[in-house]
Amino acid sequence: MAEALHHHHAAEDAVIWPKLHARAATSEVDVTRMEDTHREIADYIERVRTVATSWSASADPRVADELVPTLENSGLG
Repeated sequence: MAEALHHHHAAEDAVIWPKLHARAATSEVDVTRMEDTHREIADYIERVRTVATSWSASADPRVADELVPTLENSGLG
């Protein structure tokens, strides 16, 4: 799921935001707010991916203890 969200957001960064900035100049504040929210979500996705990769490699219960709150705080879990 995190991988799919990453690709979804990357596509929006490359295609959607530039077009919205160019075509919806009167809604610049709203477009920027949406873009900022996507950036925050991308940061959470990256944190989840980092911890999940570490946990997948080790199955260390201490890393699992870190993964659960990371997912909960991200809104992805």
